[in-house]
Amino acid sequence: MSRKKLLILGTGLLFMLGILLVPGLFSATAHAKPLDPPRICPPTIGNGDADDSENGPVHKLQNDLNKWYEWYSSGDGKDYYSAKKTSHPDFSKDFKLTVDGVFGPKTEQAVKDYQSLHKDRNGAQLDKDGIVGTLTWGSIGECHS
Repeated sequence: MSRKKLLILGTGLLFMLGILLVPGLFSATAHAKPLDPPRICPPTIGNGDADDSENGPVHKLQNDLNKWYEWYSSGDGKDYYSAKKTSHPDFSKDFKLTVDGVFGPKTEQAVKDYQSLHKDRNGAQLDKDGIVGTLTWGSIGECHS
């Protein structure tokens, strides 16, 4: 074999060896971000439930819904839903929830309003039932559903 052929063959072998020794060098996963650790969903809650702790699920839900209502009633929220051509609840009333840990009628209505505008992580419309289960918690961002 000529020197030129040996040089080309040797370079090719070194390249192949480099690919084998450096896993993920040419794969799409080499630069992928790691997944967030899974978060366990809070328990399913509905009208009549209550909690004593400020870290309880009803408190968490009421705080999350207040943040969503605040964003929704801002210009960004209105523009977002208008662009999606989604019907939305009448926010002419004050929908701010009292964060008291009691899942009453006002919290239930706020949940139904939220559910009517959102989908689960698989793209399916949430059931507008006023019950906060795994799919609604996942949509709110409190867990991976």
